[in-house]
Amino acid sequence: MNTMTEAELKIANILWDEPGISAMGLCARCEDLYGWKRSTTYTLLKRMRDKELVRLDEKGLTILVARDTYYREKTDEMIGTAYRGSLPMFMNAFMKGRKLTPEEAETKTGSRVFVFRIPLSGEHTVKAVSGEYTDTMTIRRCKTPDPGYRFKEAGSVSNWFDEDTFRTDCFSVRDSYGVLPAHPEAGKLVQEIMNIVIASRGDVAKSANSNPNLQKMMAGMSFESLLKKAGDTIPQETAEELNRKLQQIKKN
Repeated sequence: MNTMTEAELKIANILWDEPGISAMGLCARCEDLYGWKRSTTYTLLKRMRDKELVRLDEKGLTILVARDTYYREKTDEMIGTAYRGSLPMFMNAFMKGRKLTPEEAETKTGSRVFVFRIPLSGEHTVKAVSGEYTDTMTIRRCKTPDPGYRFKEAGSVSNWFDEDTFRTDCFSVRDSYGVLPAHPEAGKLVQEIMNIVIASRGDVAKSANSNPNLQKMMAGMSFESLLKKAGDTIPQETAEELNRKLQQIKKN
């Protein structure tokens, strides 16, 4: 999936909220919300069309990627890169409302510890020299991930539930993580599960600064998808019991 810039994401949010809006209507909305000139909006819109993110026809503008899909895939990417594929580590940072610092996320040993901060792009070489001894490490961002480093989803959560077991007028694990905590009863049940997930990683460090982007991405994911990533941390029986309790809570 093509990544959107911050400005493109602002346009995407308008298109998600107002499907079929005209190009002129979009320009007016961007001027009201962001103070953009019409030329700025058209330039961004053309860039998004080139990326095959939007389509313009007689019905107006249509964004070609669903909001949930975009944020879910961005979250998966962040978990895989920034949190080494660890959902508990990611959740610890999210639930505390802060992002792990490199010092907190890494377990260190030895009398001396060196921390190198490099951009997540291109190729970088780090060379350590001590007298006649040297050691070199090359860090390269690859377009194709190495399967050996890819986080593998464990368990068989996708087969836990049949479609006919869901009442649409009640909450379920299919609801997004942004919706469930907002309800007093459903939020309490979800929090109990998240406490289990976080506790499963005893080496997860205490978190650092607030990160609203993490919150937005987490809010767009279904709770079922989070359970998938938790793997064996959440047994099938626990997930089924959670869903049974959620299905007893009617949506307002």
